Amino acid sequence: MQLYIIFTELVLLKKIYILMMQEIKTEDLNFPYDDFSSMNYESHVFGQKSYNGVAIISKAKLKNIRTDLIKVKLKQSRIISAEVEYKKKNIQLINIYTPNGNPVDTEKYDYKKDWMDQLIKQLKSLSKKNSNIILAGDFNVIPAAEDVFGLSPDMVSFLDENVSGKTDERAFADLITAMETFGIRQLIYDNQTRTASQTFEDRHGNCLSFTNMFLVMARQVGLRAKFQEVRISPEWIKQGEMQVLRRHVNVYVRLTGKGKSLDGKGDRVVDFDDEGGPSASTETIISDHRALAHFYNNWAVDALDAGDMDLAFAYARKAIVDGDADFSPAWGLIGVLYRRAERLDLAEAAQLRALQAEPSDEVAMSNLQRLYASQGRDELADYYRAQVIGHRLKNPYYRMEKAREAYQDKDYRSAVTHLRKAISLKDDESEFYFLLRDSYYQMGDIPKARQYHAKAHKVLDAQGGREGTPRRIKPKGGT
Repeated sequence: MQLYIIFTELVLLKKIYILMMQEIKTEDLNFPYDDFSSMNYESHVFGQKSYNGVAIISKAKLKNIRTDLIKVKLKQSRIISAEVEYKKKNIQLINIYTPNGNPVDTEKYDYKKDWMDQLIKQLKSLSKKNSNIILAGDFNVIPAAEDVFGLSPDMVSFLDENVSGKTDERAFADLITAMETFGIRQLIYDNQTRTASQTFEDRHGNCLSFTNMFLVMARQVGLRAKFQEVRISPEWIKQGEMQVLRRHVNVYVRLTGKGKSLDGKGDRVVDFDDEGGPSASTETIISDHRALAHFYNNWAVDALDAGDMDLAFAYARKAIVDGDADFSPAWGLIGVLYRRAERLDLAEAAQLRALQAEPSDEVAMSNLQRLYASQGRDELADYYRAQVIGHRLKNPYYRMEKAREAYQDKDYRSAVTHLRKAISLKDDESEFYFLLRDSYYQMGDIPKARQYHAKAHKVLDAQGGREGTPRRIKPKGGT
């Protein structure tokens, strides 16, 4: 019923001509043929009770309906094809729902490989007879590195038309101007992680998506661009039923040539952040493999949020195997998956491996504390609880967050206490001094407020004028 309602809304908006659906999870006899027919659509269905199932809904007359393109021992409703005439051309439509194949090294994985081998053979054979083929559906294929970082032909054409600079400085300036023309300030932020080409096409994505799109375009025009991992103020965000620690990545562009850049201010950092920019502790240049781990881990979290533990495990494993073996968030997520599967020994091992990769990983510490507490291993639970608390108190950005909370609660004395501790841990963060200024102002201590106002600007000026500090470009999108 929900599908039919959505379909009806799209029809009213004149958005649907041909629709290919997957995982309809119903037998042919229970499909709402009459409902679609009432809106002048014909329906062709290859259904299956409770699982799988594919269908094609069309305004146009379809012919040569087939459900036997793939012949495997395990009978599942995963493919349906039809032909439609469009502008005097015969176009073959192929709608697929590829097997998940998880876990790896099981019969399910062998079935998926066999199924996809047959699909590829069929496509090669069919394309020799008719090259007008539209293949659509749920491919259940994890993107490879070349998919994540690859440029589409439209992206290459866009750069060829808009970037002609002969030097790094001019190429960078052309690229920024081209991005402005592209509509960089109208980019729509959402929670979905996309590949570079998907982001360019959709104009939608999260910070990682836009960062990656900009980086691959910069490299395409000859710039030396690298990913940077940014240590930011700890920020827990809600992801479905999970609490996820927010991480951030931006782009560092190395400009070379005679002298510095056009404005004499050196290299560039390009940062896409929908919150106006994180408070950075350090920025570290990372490899593409490490960046790839960020992508796979994001997709793993999304899969887990959607309730697909097998796919979540496949993505998390990919983050480690094809990304970075020391990417602690992926190990931590694998630990969460093992715990949900009640493999507590493996859950413990994965969380300990996360801490081996990153000894300061607060998420892994918290996961271990909860795991040990659930097992009645109180001594270990208490140890990791103390580790979490101690780690947080030594983190100047945790202190900053506590100061913000206190300030919002009008507890200005507590805010001052946290800020003074934050400054003792890190004295070159202007944001600390600005909030300290505001706290003293609210307490009525105007001399202290003026003192820290001056200090905040002194730190800010020092950061902006420091030799070798890259200029920051903050392309902001809409919501």
